Amino acid sequence: MNYKPEISGLRGIAVILVLLFHAFPEIVRHGYIGVDIFFVISGYLITKIVNEDISKNKFDLISFYQKRIKRLFPALIITLFTVLLFGWFFFFQTEFTSLNKYVFASSFFHTNLLALSEGGYFDNLKINKPLLNLWSLGVEVQFYLMYPVILFILNKYNLKNKFIFISLFVLSLTFSLLYSNFAFYSIGGRIWEFILGALVANSCYEMKVFKPNHRKVISITLIILILLSSISPLWKVSYPGIPVIVATFGTAYILLESGGQSPNILRGKILLFFGSVSYSLYLLHWPIFSIYNTIQSQNKYYYSNFLLISLSITAAFLVFRYIENPLRRSKSNFVTFILIVTLTTIGSFGYISYYYKNGWPKRGITQGLSDEVQYFGGMGMPTLSDGSCDLEKYLKKTPINNIICITNSQNPETVFMGDSMAASLYNAVYQGKFSYPNLMVISKPGCSLFSSYQGCDSYLDSVAEFLTSNKIKHIVIIHALPTNLPATHIFEWESNFNNFVKKISLEKIRVTYISSIPVYDFIPQDCLPRSPFLPASKCKINKMELDSISKNYRQIFKQLKNSHSEITFIDGFDIFCNSESCTPKQNNIFFTVDFAHLSVYGSIKVLGNIKQ
Repeated sequence: MNYKPEISGLRGIAVILVLLFHAFPEIVRHGYIGVDIFFVISGYLITKIVNEDISKNKFDLISFYQKRIKRLFPALIITLFTVLLFGWFFFFQTEFTSLNKYVFASSFFHTNLLALSEGGYFDNLKINKPLLNLWSLGVEVQFYLMYPVILFILNKYNLKNKFIFISLFVLSLTFSLLYSNFAFYSIGGRIWEFILGALVANSCYEMKVFKPNHRKVISITLIILILLSSISPLWKVSYPGIPVIVATFGTAYILLESGGQSPNILRGKILLFFGSVSYSLYLLHWPIFSIYNTIQSQNKYYYSNFLLISLSITAAFLVFRYIENPLRRSKSNFVTFILIVTLTTIGSFGYISYYYKNGWPKRGITQGLSDEVQYFGGMGMPTLSDGSCDLEKYLKKTPINNIICITNSQNPETVFMGDSMAASLYNAVYQGKFSYPNLMVISKPGCSLFSSYQGCDSYLDSVAEFLTSNKIKHIVIIHALPTNLPATHIFEWESNFNNFVKKISLEKIRVTYISSIPVYDFIPQDCLPRSPFLPASKCKINKMELDSISKNYRQIFKQLKNSHSEITFIDGFDIFCNSESCTPKQNNIFFTVDFAHLSVYGSIKVLGNIKQ
């Protein structure tokens, strides 16, 4: 297939959008659509390449995969090796263990499946996953593995490609619209974008939609719409969403008119440069951003992201110029063999490090640190139901998904309820570090409990139903500290709480309400030095500052405490704060595993207050 500079220009736009999205998510809030542009281009190119080879009777599946290996493996190997090397010297045990899980997944191209099991792409915690961006490479390689075979079979038996493609397109797009959270990372929810490119590849010489003098104007307009949709505040950040539709169909039209009617801007030197380094830049930029935010999560400067962008572009250019491009052009089968062996070796190291070596606890900065300190008391914090609860039996009105239900008794007498903080409160019991018999936790992560705008009504109804229909003696309510709660929600929160306690019999059930577990603007890892050049940052937050950003909720708490003498109220500030500040650490014992969730030791500290 002949080189088309406008395709490289589209790649340049795509990688710039992704780069700016990760650098300035508040501004380029839909820059993730760059990945969707990549997928459409890939579907187009692979279809063109395979169809041309088939038409000339020279399609060879082994040769096709060899070319893909030489195209994809060199920059990927450099990325994985560099991140592993940095992690070995500067990551704590939990961080290095998690990193190796992603190294293994990335080496064998199923990062998208791993990411799917761990949460949404738009979660804040993604910043601490240096290889999360490789989810898209997993999707693309999965497409490469099956698509050429399907295309070959369709052509061999003269099957109607367009009918099958359109059917796949409709099914995949429908799946994405119905199951958007699952579809984001899955090949099933992305295949429609590749197929859209494939449809263009099969149609571009059969159909000219508009007059020649109008085509460039339309293409330029579509490029402008793509750029505007990437920064538009009108649509929420979601998949697929309007920005994705604009980007994919806009790209499809530009590809349809490629080869003479594309706008000159796509052939400009800047976009061609970014297009040429787009693959290396996409792979490298996110690890650079993520590692910086991991080791420098507090003392950030306004110009930091500009420096990170410059570093990413420089690194990408060097990798492209001296590694990616030379190896891609190599005709040697031995090069292919070496690339496969090298990537397999790196993936095997990741597998061993994660499953057998527990993050190599005695290396670099981890020398001399106990497991308790390295894991920040967070070993085994429950994040999923363990099968001990019959959710359909206990929670009849609430959907099973996104509920953590765990119990150590078939006849529980105490229930912890709330958002993910309820699960973290159970941490010490779960690890056998604190005895609390006949206990159950029913947690709904992300639910702001008594605020209706978070959609927790059905959860509260089901818990109330369970409490009144079973022999529960004690309920403990706990949730994350609501910061910046709008004043308009004060009455709503208080009203919802009062309605909840009315549904349960306070004469039979003792209620403990735990409030204001501190939320920090740093992670516990910041409390320890990573090297002589990376000293520990602050390990406390000003109590007045924390009180200020949660003042509306604190007002609610005081009002509820004054109006419900029959309920025991425990203030988290009294547990973890002194008169001036709050801290997640005391004498190398960590009370949180992240910004807020309780570690084993934090759990013990709060449970001790409950049992007093």
